[in-house]
Amino acid sequence: MPEKGKSIGVHVRSLLMILLFLGVVALTIVAYLQQRKSVCENVAVSITYSGSHKPVSEKEIVALIGRSGIKTVGVEKHTVNLAALYDTISKIPFVKTIKPIYFSGTTLNIDLELHGMVAHVYPLDGEDFFICEDGTLLPYSPRVKERMLIANGFILAPPARIKEAGAAGKTLNSIYMLAGVIASDDFYKAQFKQIFVNSEHELELVASVGRHTVLIGDGTNAEEQLSQLRTAYKQGISFMEPDKYCQLDLRFKNRIIAQKRSYEKRSYQLRTQYLCRFGHRHNENSYSGGLPKRR
Repeated sequence: MPEKGKSIGVHVRSLLMILLFLGVVALTIVAYLQQRKSVCENVAVSITYSGSHKPVSEKEIVALIGRSGIKTVGVEKHTVNLAALYDTISKIPFVKTIKPIYFSGTTLNIDLELHGMVAHVYPLDGEDFFICEDGTLLPYSPRVKERMLIANGFILAPPARIKEAGAAGKTLNSIYMLAGVIASDDFYKAQFKQIFVNSEHELELVASVGRHTVLIGDGTNAEEQLSQLRTAYKQGISFMEPDKYCQLDLRFKNRIIAQKRSYEKRSYQLRTQYLCRFGHRHNENSYSGGLPKRR
């Protein structure tokens, strides 16, 4: 009898465990169905941006969703077309990535990241455009208020189908690489305001202080060259008279060739004339579109 009673107790406990499990499953299903039937009450947009002036705001994203005709607030959550939301937001040129869109309670959450821009490019032909931190090319927009390098000179605009600096030719790719190095370092950002591409398709940097330029060349070793220049600046160049030299040439390994102003080339004047002619439109918050004027 004791063994039989023990066996019955085991079966009862097993049955209770099964019933408990089924009850939990049933409650989960009911909660899920109720959750699906609950109504979306709010749309929350979160934007990540490396700059200080977002070219598109959270409110503008919400307004865009409203204009697109996609129903969100006031409808059952399971009827919200998340795929259509993703497609609509991804068409905004400034948007770099969109995280999976999800609900938290009755709030629809949209988290996205905007492109950070490193250079404003003025080509010889066509419209000006921006180069982003990841090399993406974006058309000019007055919404962009960031302070950034400008690039001009002998630059040709890439075909409309080209969306990446790496695929737009050697010159634009070199500008992108050089601008990226400068944008990532506060010291370099303080020293330079402009990249100029000369008639030999070599890159020159225009200093923020003084009237000298820094000849980089093809930009292949830009990071190493700028590091060498940083050392030279700290060791004494920055303490000299700013206008003593018209150009610092970094094209040679472990050497900086300084050209005195008495031997200044006519290219300085040509650059200034070029900028006056072609630099007619610029981002008001970018650095000035021209070289410092002659005193």
